[in-house]
Amino acid sequence: MSDPAKPRNNLFQSALIAALTFLAITVVPASRAGTPSPSQSWKVDLGGDPGRIPAAIDQLLDPDPSVWREAQIRLAAAGRPAMEALNKSKVIRDPAGATRVKLLVSLALHISLSTEELDRYPRLRALGESDIQKGLALAETLRSFRSLAAEGFRPSGGDIQRSILALGGFKVYAGRALIRDSNPAARANGALILGDVETTVAEVDQLLDDDAVIGINGSDWSMHRDVAYAARSRRSPLVQSNEADRSTWFEHLLSRTVASGGSRNRGPHERQPPWDFDLINAFRQASASMDAENWDDWWREIRPTWKHWWKLAGNGPYPPDREDWLNYLNEMDGFRYFSKPDSLGRSILHVTGPPGTRYELFRDSVLVGAGGLPFDSIGPPDPELAEEWLYTIPDAEDLIEMRLRFSDGSSRTDWWPLNGEVVNIVILGPQRRERPGPDSKD
Repeated sequence: MSDPAKPRNNLFQSALIAALTFLAITVVPASRAGTPSPSQSWKVDLGGDPGRIPAAIDQLLDPDPSVWREAQIRLAAAGRPAMEALNKSKVIRDPAGATRVKLLVSLALHISLSTEELDRYPRLRALGESDIQKGLALAETLRSFRSLAAEGFRPSGGDIQRSILALGGFKVYAGRALIRDSNPAARANGALILGDVETTVAEVDQLLDDDAVIGINGSDWSMHRDVAYAARSRRSPLVQSNEADRSTWFEHLLSRTVASGGSRNRGPHERQPPWDFDLINAFRQASASMDAENWDDWWREIRPTWKHWWKLAGNGPYPPDREDWLNYLNEMDGFRYFSKPDSLGRSILHVTGPPGTRYELFRDSVLVGAGGLPFDSIGPPDPELAEEWLYTIPDAEDLIEMRLRFSDGSSRTDWWPLNGEVVNIVILGPQRRERPGPDSKD
């Protein structure tokens, strides 16, 4: 029988896998900026059909965040016809519409819209003009740097780098100015800034033969590399065209939609992953999105989960109570899970379930206890005393095996973590709920 506790634990493991996937480096042939090559046509959304664009533009003013945010992403990936229509659209006159179109343009600058093309759409460029000018001014400051900071191999200048990256797609103007500079460190900084911008791949690739020496400085050491080293680094999936990994490309673009909203306030649970890992890993758990071959397929698969995320999040970038979101997934496995730190570091486990449910406890496949729900246990705060307590060792990896037998004769086995927290488990019943099927809407 499947392990319902593992989706929660595997969420963090999946997040690490996703992070490593996002950092995978693949060098791809360059295509003309702003125009996907025929082999990359799968990246063009709305089926490449201009007739679908007006309806998507109208959805930008929908009050439902799941609707307008979907339209925002899809139009950003719909190419030049979408930009032409948006430039003429009345939606920009609406304050909320203008804000949403600005982020849409920022996304498009990563994947489908070159700066030359944006310059031909004055109403769209006006939305980001202040960010463009801010980036160019910051780039002027970066021109004076003669080395790069070693931590994360990022552009030197700390706050300057963060300020440029916070501009989203509008950073492209600054990055392009830097990669054309006579200062090797400036060119390297520009290459790093443009590491997730598909529309500038051809320009950055020209630096792959740039052997000008740059310094890389750590806290108490330094080394020398060439500009080409920077150009080969920080390549994100957005500049890759591996058709076998399309879903990762879709996910990576989606993670940009609220990137400017800041990091999640992690509160007492400091081990929480970034918000987008929660959403993306839910897509992977609750749908067949990893098998999607195009945008329409991908949205059909993830839309039920997407809608629930924004139902909880409202106008914010993520659900304010993370456990509400995690329990959306847990309920598919027949339980709800609530936890909080214990002030004494004890492992407290409380399990409730339907009337008449009985439990059996196992350690290393040996029966160590049995009874009827509810089940309550408290482990000692002192790790040296843990072995004297029958069920708990205060270790983040320790699990307790519990077999539940229900009044109708059915049973299930679960593994619950014992990790110095107060854990409350609510068993909903013996059955796992079916994952939401794909939404029929395109």
